[in-house]
Amino acid sequence: MRLVTAFALMLAALLVTSAARPVSRADDPPKGKADGHDHKAGDVPKNVKAMNDKMVKYLGHKDADYEKRFIDLMIPHHEGAILSAKHALEHSNRPELKEMAKKAIEDQEKEIEKLKKWRKEWYGSEK
Repeated sequence: MRLVTAFALMLAALLVTSAARPVSRADDPPKGKADGHDHKAGDVPKNVKAMNDKMVKYLGHKDADYEKRFIDLMIPHHEGAILSAKHALEHSNRPELKEMAKKAIEDQEKEIEKLKKWRKEWYGSEK
């Protein structure tokens, strides 16, 4: 469970810090590394891919506890998605993204409740 929590915290931190970085536009002066970040768009997908690879490795092969590991991983994964969507609601100027973020929050909250319900029914607790 500690590993799942660590993944969730890593995901949330990565998504929030990446989303909080200013987005460079063509007319913006180059920022370089003066603020400690080089703002390369390719960095985030690489980091997320590495994190996703670790999550899949954590899931492992099919065994008696596979579904439990899956649920335990998906709940913090969805919580990270909600955190990112809330950030988009606050910071995005695009109504399309804000609408998608609202829907993502609603959908992810429903899925978290479903996963917690299954975890309690199948394993006796939500955690």
